[in-house]
Amino acid sequence: MVWASNANIQLVMDFEDTYGTSRTASSRAGFKIPFTSCDLKEDQTSQQSKILGSGRHAAKPFYGNNVVSGTLVGPIDNGAVIGYILKACFGVPTTTGSADPYTHTFKIGTSTPSFILEKGYTDLTIPEYFLYNGCKIVGISFSFTPAGQLIYTAQLVGAGETAGTAAYQASPTDLRYPANIYYPCNALISEGGSPVTNIEELSFDYKNNTVLGYGLNGTGKATAASEGGPTIEGRIKAMFDSMTILAKGQAHTESSLSVTCTQSTHSFSCYADELEYDHKTPVINTPAGVYLDL
Repeated sequence: MVWASNANIQLVMDFEDTYGTSRTASSRAGFKIPFTSCDLKEDQTSQQSKILGSGRHAAKPFYGNNVVSGTLVGPIDNGAVIGYILKACFGVPTTTGSADPYTHTFKIGTSTPSFILEKGYTDLTIPEYFLYNGCKIVGISFSFTPAGQLIYTAQLVGAGETAGTAAYQASPTDLRYPANIYYPCNALISEGGSPVTNIEELSFDYKNNTVLGYGLNGTGKATAASEGGPTIEGRIKAMFDSMTILAKGQAHTESSLSVTCTQSTHSFSCYADELEYDHKTPVINTPAGVYLDL
């Protein structure tokens, strides 16, 4: 018996030209991406029938829509993330520069592209593939901490799942071995436009708030997707060494935060240019140093 191993699974991603529909075979441009985990799945939950009249025997259950959702977690790198994950979340970037390193700037747009994601269990005697059409990134988060690998967490939804023994594409581009992976130890943080050294942890949580529409088409699968109003939240853990940041929270003063990680001649940056801190004074709970948690 051959038991499928998560270590050997491959994830293939490609953008769609029409929502919920794979590109034609001749125009497919899939790519294998590095990842840490992916729990994207289709769930069609059985529901108890409320029909009465047949005594105390339970009536036959029924099934609702096919709901595709889950999370994709992976490393921040120069290939899959800069080229594709951020495009899926924000849309096509503005690119400047005449030679490598180029500058790709992603901002909130009016819509985001849909894509396919395929989980391939290639170590089985007969490989099995689960293809998800109409995928959208509902939201994405980044967390910069002193320890651990720098990763993104993307919340996904999709239109439907197709299972089979044929791969989406025979030879997709392989991005699983990136030359540049960014680490928290490379991070430099600026607060209010000036570099600071007292922030130990910083997280950004961005949401497109995408919703799916389930038109009655006889399949129970989503037929459309639309982005909602975006939201951005975050958190900092900072050494309490002055009133500078705390005073902004008390007075509801607008500020900004940016973090940049650099590897060789390339870098990855997150920038929130209009934010306000909660008003939350530091607490006394250990004999160690005092922190702001805002």
